Amino acid sequence: MVDDAEALRSAVQMATEIKDLAKTLVGIYTGTFAFIVVFSEKVIDIKHATKGAKNCMLICWSLMFIATLTGLSSISLSSTLLGVTTGTFRAQTIALMDKWVFLYFITGQVIASANILFGGGLMFLLIVAIKTLRSEGKE
Repeated sequence: MVDDAEALRSAVQMATEIKDLAKTLVGIYTGTFAFIVVFSEKVIDIKHATKGAKNCMLICWSLMFIATLTGLSSISLSSTLLGVTTGTFRAQTIALMDKWVFLYFITGQVIASANILFGGGLMFLLIVAIKTLRSEGKE
């Protein structure tokens, strides 16, 4: 059987790793979002683009923005988790370890949701690029 001290060390290590992962992902999301917004004129000619291409680009921007916000919320959740496992609630955490497993689960789901939104944003960017290339090929 695992003793309380070992369970707490494991919880702290996991919370730290989740927080580091969330920080890395938010950096990737933010950088990609900024890159897409800055270079979107190279991907799509706004003046001559079809309405469908413009809508796809707006969806792409929206998904990337929401992915960034979702990633930020995962940092907040993991910080809360880390604070609970190392802070003043430490004695309560040992007693309520099974309840904190649920918070780990929710944090993981938020990170997974951010990844799905990010992938969706990249998919819509690819659709815009294909639509733009097709329209340029017809001219």
